[in-house]
Amino acid sequence: MLSSGLVTAQNPSQSLIFEAIASGQMPPSRPLSPTDQETLRLWILGINNASTIPSPTPSPSPTPQPSGPQPTFSYIEKNILAVSCVACHSAKNSSKGVALDSYAAVLKTVNKKTPTASLLYQVSQAGSMPPRPRQVLNSEQLQLILTWISQGALNN
Repeated sequence: MLSSGLVTAQNPSQSLIFEAIASGQMPPSRPLSPTDQETLRLWILGINNASTIPSPTPSPSPTPQPSGPQPTFSYIEKNILAVSCVACHSAKNSSKGVALDSYAAVLKTVNKKTPTASLLYQVSQAGSMPPRPRQVLNSEQLQLILTWISQGALNN
C-alpha cells in the first residue's frame, strides 16, 4: 500500500485510500463507521516505514469437524441402517413389523432407560440381524448404536 501511494506513512490526509474512505466514496456499498475510520487513521499515523506495517491477524481456523464414525442418528442412519437394515426394514417393506427408515420408526426400537434392552441393539448385537448373506454389524458399529441410545437417542 505504501509503494502504490494508497497510504502515505504518518499522514492520513495525504493517503489516497484514507481520503476516499473519509469522504464516503469507499467502500461504495457501505461507508466505514466513524470508529473504523479512526482506527485506520491511527494505523496510518503509526506507520514509520514499510518494515513497521503490521501483518494482518489471521482469522481463527474453523473448528475441525470429526471425520470418523459418530454416535449421531444422522451418521448411524446413513452408514449403518441404510446399508445393512433398510432393504428389509422400511415403511414399504416392514419385515416383522419393524421399520428403520426414519427417526420416528427407529425410536420404536429404542429403550432410552435401558439402552442394552433396545431391540435395535439386542438383535444386532446377537448377530441375527442383518441376516446372511449380509455381514453382521461389527463391534464399532454396535458401540456407536449403544452410545447414541445411551446419549438419549437424539435426532442429531
